[in-house]
This record gives sequence, C-alpha cells and structure tokens, in this order.
Amino acid sequence: MCPAHRTLVLNEIKQRLDTQHLCYLVSTQLIEAGVMWTFLASIVSLHP
Repeated sequence: MCPAHRTLVLNEIKQRLDTQHLCYLVSTQLIEAGVMWTFLASIVSLHP
C-alpha cells in the first residue's frame, strides 16, 4: 500500500470510529504499531 492510499484508508477508518459506525479492521503488526485507536472489542491471534 502506497503512503497516499494508506492515508485515505486510515482517514476512512477514523471517520467511521468517530461517528460510531460499525467498523471491522483486520491489520498487521505494522498498522498496530503506528496507530492508536480504541475499539469496543479486539481479537488477537498469536502464532508460534
């Protein structure tokens, strides 16, 4: 994902969270490390 596309996607997610719209986010550790958002619930999967 290029930086411009990443910015568009992250802005869309932020807007949905701010307006309390349903939002499912599947992410990698790279996204998790660079963004601080609060979700009502999270599911974490650990692999060996």
